[in-house]
Amino acid sequence: MKLRYRNAARIDLESFINHYREAFRTLYSDTGLWNEDLIIEGYERSALQLYDAINAAIRLRIGKNKVIGRKQVTSNWFEAHVSAASRTIFVLYSEEKTTNTRWVESISIDRKPIIF
Repeated sequence: MKLRYRNAARIDLESFINHYREAFRTLYSDTGLWNEDLIIEGYERSALQLYDAINAAIRLRIGKNKVIGRKQVTSNWFEAHVSAASRTIFVLYSEEKTTNTRWVESISIDRKPIIF
């Protein structure tokens, strides 16, 4: 099946990644550490890798012909759980049988606490 993202779902994912990036930028800015810029750059790369991992996991799970373990939410909406980068992602999607397309409607990502 073709997999497409609604704008709301893209915003959900991009918002999560931007908050992730900003949290570490804020945490490591103006610390006085000599390698502060390197640390921030590392988390910038990590954010991009996390985005790619989440996107790939969603495509792998929801893009198949059959989604095992999905839960029907409404007559045309379904929920599936996806694991990526040790996070649980809750995906709401709909199906258009006539066009053989699944639309990712919403993405919610389980946030891991930052432990020091």
